[in-house]
Amino acid sequence: MDQPASTSIWKKILALVLAFGPGIFAIGYTIGTGSVTSMIVAGSTYGMQLLWVLLLSCVFSGILMFVYGNYALVTGETALFAFKKHLKWGK
Repeated sequence: MDQPASTSIWKKILALVLAFGPGIFAIGYTIGTGSVTSMIVAGSTYGMQLLWVLLLSCVFSGILMFVYGNYALVTGETALFAFKKHLKWGK
């Protein structure tokens, strides 16, 4: 009698992993291993005192990704090309 309930739970867990899995890999690719390592070191050194810095950096990273994505969609140029084109020091 417990068999259908446990099967149902595993199906829900699998559906959740399949829904969030690609997003987790995309976030890991965007953040990078250096940032993850720095966050681990800061967390082990300072504990929860720097959590606000992490949250703030996530907000700013999200805003920048949104803006760069929209710029690329509207103009067809990448952000790096735009820096080179519009900023005098953008070599």
